[in-house]
Amino acid sequence: MTNLVLPSFWKFVDVVACAIREQRHPRMAASILAHPTVTLRQGKFKGTTSQGSLFPQLLDIFLGIPYALAPTGDRRFRPPVKVKASTENFNATHWGPRCPSGGLEDPEVPDGEDCLNLNVFRPRVWDQNRKLPVLVCIHGGSFNFGYAKATGISSLVAWSPEPLIGVSFNYRLGALGFLPSKVTAKEGLLNLGLRDQSLLLEWVQENISAFGGNPDDVAVMGCSAGAHSVSTTRIFFWKHPFIILFYVKGEFSLSQIFEGHTLHSLFRNGAISISNSM
Repeated sequence: MTNLVLPSFWKFVDVVACAIREQRHPRMAASILAHPTVTLRQGKFKGTTSQGSLFPQLLDIFLGIPYALAPTGDRRFRPPVKVKASTENFNATHWGPRCPSGGLEDPEVPDGEDCLNLNVFRPRVWDQNRKLPVLVCIHGGSFNFGYAKATGISSLVAWSPEPLIGVSFNYRLGALGFLPSKVTAKEGLLNLGLRDQSLLLEWVQENISAFGGNPDDVAVMGCSAGAHSVSTTRIFFWKHPFIILFYVKGEFSLSQIFEGHTLHSLFRNGAISISNSM
């Protein structure tokens, strides 16, 4: 088994415990500071710098950035397709559409099939001589409900005792993302929502450095269906190692899943973990 070195930063016990302890999810209000911008292969994006009355620091926020082409028309019920290269300018100051589901409506986030978009949150001020660790959060909802905004990852980034970058995103749900049938099985089109997640992680690897993030220092966490997605995507769809954050019996720990583990052997033998004292 290959020996992998765990990043030294990930003291997620303190980070996540702080966010949960505060239990604050304030509405973000735009500040008067200049809009942050980032240039990617797919274009130049203008974000916003926002703050909540309960946030201890300002955040640069980029909302609704596509990580795949719209899964509509001929791309409906098909694996996600990468966004094409572009030199255009785009506005990333509003939430992108959430994927259609039967969940509660959110007036700030309309739903629609063109929903494969992501959000990036980073501190407004940090030592730009270093690349920041990255936390990707997969929303829950039984693979039928939920959306990126509901993760509240902005609070976690704002209250983190160490600077980090947070990423949330939408993926296809229900029949559009997880249609079980003999036809989809025969065509190799099962679990398209998990394929969306895999492409998102690929997007992070290719683009997060433009935001100041370190593609070699990525952790993934999720709640409910998001937690299931972390292990499933890691084992069956994704080839790069990343750190996984587990929550068990009121305590947090970090685990590194290695290449070659099956789901059975993973839970039978356990993954390599770091204690809370790190």
